[in-house]
Amino acid sequence: MKIMYVTSECAPFIKTGGLGDVAGSLPKALAAKGHDVRVFCPLYSAISEEMREKFFYIKNAYVRLGWRNQYCGIFRYEKDGVTYYFIDNEYYFARGQIYGEYDDAERFAYYSKAVLEVLPDLDWKPDIINCNDWQTALVPVYYNLMFASRPFYENIKTVFTIHNIQYQGRYGREILEYVLGIDDAHFRSGFMAMDGDVNLMKAAIVASTAVTTVSPSYAEEIQTEYCGYRLDSVLRMNSYKLHGILNGIDMDAFNPQTDTKIFKQYGPKTPEDKLVNKTELLKLCGLEGDANTPVIGIVTRFVDQKGLDLVEAVLPDILSDDVRLVVLGTGDWKYEQMFIEAKRRWPDKVSASIMFSGDLANRIYAGADMFLMPSKFEPCGLAQMIVSYFLAKKEGVPKEPGHFTIGPVLHGLWESWPALLMPIIIVGTITMGIVSPTEAGVIAVVYGLFAGGIIYRELKWEDIKFAFAETVRTSGRIFIVIGAAKLYTVMLTTAGFDKWVAKTMLGFSTNPTVILIMILLIFFIVTMFMESIATLTLFMPILYPIALGVGINPIVLSVLITVVIGVGLVTPPVGMCIYVACDLMDVTVGEVFPTLVPFIAATFVCIALMVAFPQLILLPTYLMA
Repeated sequence: MKIMYVTSECAPFIKTGGLGDVAGSLPKALAAKGHDVRVFCPLYSAISEEMREKFFYIKNAYVRLGWRNQYCGIFRYEKDGVTYYFIDNEYYFARGQIYGEYDDAERFAYYSKAVLEVLPDLDWKPDIINCNDWQTALVPVYYNLMFASRPFYENIKTVFTIHNIQYQGRYGREILEYVLGIDDAHFRSGFMAMDGDVNLMKAAIVASTAVTTVSPSYAEEIQTEYCGYRLDSVLRMNSYKLHGILNGIDMDAFNPQTDTKIFKQYGPKTPEDKLVNKTELLKLCGLEGDANTPVIGIVTRFVDQKGLDLVEAVLPDILSDDVRLVVLGTGDWKYEQMFIEAKRRWPDKVSASIMFSGDLANRIYAGADMFLMPSKFEPCGLAQMIVSYFLAKKEGVPKEPGHFTIGPVLHGLWESWPALLMPIIIVGTITMGIVSPTEAGVIAVVYGLFAGGIIYRELKWEDIKFAFAETVRTSGRIFIVIGAAKLYTVMLTTAGFDKWVAKTMLGFSTNPTVILIMILLIFFIVTMFMESIATLTLFMPILYPIALGVGINPIVLSVLITVVIGVGLVTPPVGMCIYVACDLMDVTVGEVFPTLVPFIAATFVCIALMVAFPQLILLPTYLMA
């Protein structure tokens, strides 16, 4: 497959964050699988001269944008099986920073149109064009409006990837014709419009063949009002083409055992070499300290999303201790000034590099003791994934096998046999008649204490005391209820209530099936409002003789009552089990109950089948006879 990957940044050439990392690693992974992948990126002046010297000039052309004809130079570079094309225009890309310019809309509109215009000059037609974030959002828009009908461009699919929905490319309506060269009719139709502005990301979502984002959970989150930043309704309307695909990580790019950018390579077996990176990092940053001086690293874009206002609030408290803070990044002016001021205020503790350098970033990762990342949200936190990978590697966690193997299963069984033994002890001792169910419960508790405290060593004395206290409190309540229910049963029996119920039910019908249904309804309704043991204690002495009197099999009655009580315990208004579960999981009954309805309905279908065909319940008895 021929894949055209269009991005506004790409490691190792230029990057400010996760988008650059993904653009650097994903095309390589796709190329390794045999795909023809070609990456397009602006030729920023911030790309190092050392790298720029390796680029091969192809040709130049002109791109019409609004009323202007703008120069477009095309450069080529090949590495790791991937072909890179760089779009050159010094007016747009020879800037001090890659984002945050007053004319970003025009800069990236030019870039988006240029990558489409140059394709015939490259003599290469992609099957798929993958665009990333708002900076390239106009690629699928321009393709649909201006290119799709041209013979060369026919049948190309477009994919738009959302890395961070907070940044959407929102501008005033006036840029549409004058800057973007798009007819205002597309604003009036709503295609380019959102909340009175031109919204480039919204237009890309609508125009693209498919929309992806960086994780399955983020795909769900951005369809909600809280996380969708006003685009949630658009995404829900286009949910049929929205896919969450978890970002991968380049496990070699940040591997301290192979990284040539850091001061000294190290691994789990050579932790002393990490100290070399720490001391050299402090020297590089002009800070004094030794092996015992804690070093905190921050490598990030300076934007609100990264939670830097939280850092500002606690910075004096952090620096009141003998620590060193090494900061690398660029972005919003207020945060740049915040770290510049921190460096001025604490010159012996703070280093602030207001720029982005991949080499320095890796050296901070290698030399810091702690990494500060207070993001308010992360669509797919690559830093966390990298840390998780190397921690797993350090602890010897095996890679998930690509196919089933018996080894991990046997290992898991061996590790868990003490826990698996408990149900065998309970069921086995009861089945063999060695102990009663109550005695089996006592044995299970004693064995659980032994397994948790001695074998697994995860059960602490505080946990045991808490469990005993909760057991006493819960059991006390249950025994009070049972005692009251028993007393109430005796009172009802003495008053002749049981005879009245029997007379009423038998007066209505003597058919065993009808009587069974009536008994089940009573238990279901009562269990919705009352604890199950109390319900059984109160009603069983009354209803059981009636059931026997009409010829209902006791086994059938017991099984059905057990199932019905189970349904009642998860049915509001007083479904005890559902309230306990919701309390433990910190969710509301209103959130959980709708998901239970299909299961409750299926259970009622099973109950109806067992009432109609009681042989289904008795079948195991016949087979064991």
